[in-house]
Amino acid sequence: MDVTKKDENVLAGIVGAFLFSLIGGVIWFVLDLVGYVAAISGLVGAVCAVQGYRIFSGTISKKGVIIALIIALLVLVLAWYLCFTKDVYQAHQEWYESGQIRYMPTFVECFRSGHLFLQEPEVARGYYGNLFMGLAFAVLGSVRFIINAFRNAAAKKAAPEAMASYGTPSFDYTPNAPTGDIFDPAAQQSQKAEAPKE
Repeated sequence: MDVTKKDENVLAGIVGAFLFSLIGGVIWFVLDLVGYVAAISGLVGAVCAVQGYRIFSGTISKKGVIIALIIALLVLVLAWYLCFTKDVYQAHQEWYESGQIRYMPTFVECFRSGHLFLQEPEVARGYYGNLFMGLAFAVLGSVRFIINAFRNAAAKKAAPEAMASYGTPSFDYTPNAPTGDIFDPAAQQSQKAEAPKE
């Protein structure tokens, strides 16, 4: 059964892609908490987003794969920035406890102003490198779905054209006539009349 023949519910697919892509975002955050490189979470997030779109929308298409991939990338960026904000917040805690700063910002304040630390080349290099690796894994995880979606779309487009190319069958069949001759009843009657009688 070809599910691509079903009507595609894009809105429901977007909801499904977002909910399923959260799995990749949570994995990214958890791996970061335990000190592991979370880039592989991009692969998980992309695959989950595409599957979530397919389940909720009832089918998957080129448009659906692209939408799911974009949502997965956005969720991964959000997860990455939350991890970065956590690091900024913990850094402020250490500075506050050591007396280097007199005010301890909240997590929300670190979220709003944390991007200022990315202006430092050394800080930006490490964090952006991890982000780009995660996004690359996400794109890599979507390649198979993108290829399949384009193949299905091409097959659906080629099927009606192939049927139309058959057209109405024509036969040049002449019963009771030798190959290459045209059946002519009048000529056969004339041949019978001219045949010698035994």
